Amino acid sequence: MGSELSGLHKDGVVILDFGSQYTQLIARKIREQNVYSEIVPAKIKYEEILKKDPAAIILSGGPSSVFEDKAPDFDKKVQRTKQRPIAAGKISIFNASIYIIFLCLVAFLILLQFF
Repeated sequence: MGSELSGLHKDGVVILDFGSQYTQLIARKIREQNVYSEIVPAKIKYEEILKKDPAAIILSGGPSSVFEDKAPDFDKKVQRTKQRPIAAGKISIFNASIYIIFLCLVAFLILLQFF
């Protein structure tokens, strides 16, 4: 397979491996949900990740590897939370809370239809 995910896998998951003992397990559990997953080294370039066009990126590493002086690092162009609505300031925490309450209410009303 080339560096790009095929059309079948374009909504796959890329797992950046920082040395976790659970990386293979995470990949297997994702695949069990019929979602393509690919484990890549943490040193992969941001452009390489973009070529794969993943639907999600998982950072897989243990606490000891994160807090060590020589902890592994990754391309700084991968910004974990900058584009998320609350972190980007596109929505306030209050509005997000109201939305969650609304969704729970809708789910509750749907459940009531079964009784």
